Amino acid sequence: MTAAVLERSPVPNDASLPGWPPAERRIPVLLVDPDPISRHVLTGVLRASPRIRLLAAVDRSDPSSWAGSLHRTPRVTVLCPGSRDDIPQEVRALRSRTAGVVVLGARWTRDSVCGALAAGAGACLVKEPDAVGLADAVAAVGAGHRVLAPSLLHALVEPSAPGPAADPRSALRVSRLSRREREVLALLADGVDTEQAAHRLCVSTATVKSHVSHSLTKLGVRNRLEAVLLLRSVLG
Repeated sequence: MTAAVLERSPVPNDASLPGWPPAERRIPVLLVDPDPISRHVLTGVLRASPRIRLLAAVDRSDPSSWAGSLHRTPRVTVLCPGSRDDIPQEVRALRSRTAGVVVLGARWTRDSVCGALAAGAGACLVKEPDAVGLADAVAAVGAGHRVLAPSLLHALVEPSAPGPAADPRSALRVSRLSRREREVLALLADGVDTEQAAHRLCVSTATVKSHVSHSLTKLGVRNRLEAVLLLRSVLG
C-alpha cells in the first residue's frame, strides 16, 4: 500500500478540533469498517504504530458501535466503504467531524477516485491483506497532505489519453517547465515528500517548494495532484 504524497491540503488547526489537545503526540484515529475480519486486521495495524492512537474501530451500519465513538474527536478517520457508490456521501459526512479521511477501497474506478477526492478525502488507498503503508498514509493525512496509491494515480490518466500532438495546449504548458521542475514533480508523484526530495536533489526544502510553486503557475493548475496528472498525460 505504498502511497504517493501529492499535495498539502488545508487542515484545521489543533485548536479548532474540540477534544484534540495540541500537545497530543500520537494521531487520534477512528476506524470505520463494516467487515469484522478486516476491522480486526486493521485495528492491529493501527495500534502497532507508535504514531497513532486508535480511538475506536466501528461498523457504521451498527448504531450501537458507532454511537459509542461520537464523544471522541479523531484527527483522521480510516474509512472502508461498504460500496464505492457511497464513498462521496460517507466522506462528506465524516469530514464534518474529522480533519482528514483515508479511504481504503478494494475496487476503485476512475470515477470513484475522483468522487472521493472531490468530496474531501485526504487519501485514497487500495485495500490489501497486510495493509502495508496504511500508518504512513494516516500520518501524512494527519499532517495535511493528500495521498494516492500509485496504482490509482496511474488510473486517473487513461491509457489511451491523447498525447502532445492531440493536446497542444497541455504540451505547451509542460514545455515551459525546467528540467529541475520536472524532476521535483516526478519525485513527489513517486511518494517522496518535500524534505526527501530536497535531500535527493541536494537543495533546501524552500527551493523544492519554490520549484513546485513555479510549476503550478506555468502549468496553470491549482495543486500538485493536477500538476502530476497533466505531466503524465503529456509525457506518459
